[in-house]
Amino acid sequence: MFTSDSPSDFWGRRWNNYVHVILKRGVYKPVRAYSTKGAAVFATFLASGIIHEYVLTILFYVHHNEKDSSGNCTNCYIPLRGKNLAFFTWNGAVIILETMLNDTWVIRWMAGKLPKPIISFLVVLTALPVGHWFIGDWIHGGYFHHFALGFPLIVRLS
Repeated sequence: MFTSDSPSDFWGRRWNNYVHVILKRGVYKPVRAYSTKGAAVFATFLASGIIHEYVLTILFYVHHNEKDSSGNCTNCYIPLRGKNLAFFTWNGAVIILETMLNDTWVIRWMAGKLPKPIISFLVVLTALPVGHWFIGDWIHGGYFHHFALGFPLIVRLS
């Protein structure tokens, strides 16, 4: 993750390769066969955002047993919908922008002169300003707290 040369390198080779392969075969290549590279990238990140929204809907689903007589759940976290979609749409736009600016002198200069850790840091900075759109609901919903409770229960069987 921290050795990426570009945003497309980060999303295409470093981050969740399993999902990358599925989205490439299921969305990118079919769209690319009939449209431009930019449209295929946008459609792929849009699909990823929709999938992440679906996962959040399942994880933070409020069952009717959790609701009080007025239909509210005071102990439940209900995330604002659309933030994951916005996060992945942002990153798709970054990839498209990278493709458009890849041959400019500034990008070539940075690739040739800046040390690899600085380039990787700049790549991470492309997602950092909107990272809370992706991870915020997981934190506020207590996902990591509940995960941490279960983590010590994992033991190696011999």
